[in-house]
Amino acid sequence: MQEQNPKISVICYFHNQLDQIDATLQTLSAIREVDCELFIINDGSEDTSSEAILQHLERYRPQKTFFLEQEPSQGRGMSLSRVLEHVNHRFLWIPESLVHINENHLAEAARALLSTEAAFAVGTYDDPPARASSWIQLVLNEQLPSDRVFIFDREKIPAEALYFDPHWSSHHASELALRLQNEYDFLSVTPFVAEGDDLEVVEDSVLRESAMALLRSGHLSLTEKKSALRMLVDPGHAKKHSISSEPETPEEATETEEETIKADTPEQEGPDSETPEPLPVPDSESE
Repeated sequence: MQEQNPKISVICYFHNQLDQIDATLQTLSAIREVDCELFIINDGSEDTSSEAILQHLERYRPQKTFFLEQEPSQGRGMSLSRVLEHVNHRFLWIPESLVHINENHLAEAARALLSTEAAFAVGTYDDPPARASSWIQLVLNEQLPSDRVFIFDREKIPAEALYFDPHWSSHHASELALRLQNEYDFLSVTPFVAEGDDLEVVEDSVLRESAMALLRSGHLSLTEKKSALRMLVDPGHAKKHSISSEPETPEEATETEEETIKADTPEQEGPDSETPEPLPVPDSESE
């Protein structure tokens, strides 16, 4: 009996990314080894992204393709979560952009998820981050796996956990993987994107969000917490400090624990500090 092609829901988000549209959509339109449904989002682009997407749809007339235009821009995280409510296939893929993919490896990654309890698969050329310590080192190196290297199995992820954080401007698959990794297994699979497309340099706002997510995970050593806290305060300074592989001395552990507690404790207001007046509550009857 011939093995059926896996079914993947693909969400592509564009915001003023005209130079990436044609290559990405052509690459996806050429896929034959995977049964894809494609959701394309034009999020309030101020360039000619809308015209480029419509020209592609007219030229290739791809099946099971849905185009969403929204004004004003909602941001990538909120847009992905909005479309997530309408996907139909078991597997989810949210590539930022594409130039080349290996269809066979993509199909194999989805099939591998079917035969395991893993909630997602990662296809990177280096070892994928398997622990919080691996993630913090990537963050300190200003890198995160690109969204194109992750495939998620929606049937193994609870509905309340399957969303994309609107506070992140990019790397939403990494954010979801960070949240899932503490409770769910993942698979390391053969890369299905070109070498060099698996890791990306990350802007400071995403580095801060990454550090916050790692601190919330509760799986960092005291030294790693110290690095994450530095990243929150000053990413440029934190990136210059790599995490030592040497075990902490008792003095270092005490110092780090004190800094962690101090950073997590809000400053108390002094007796002369002004307390802002509460906002007036509107009278419901007057509305």
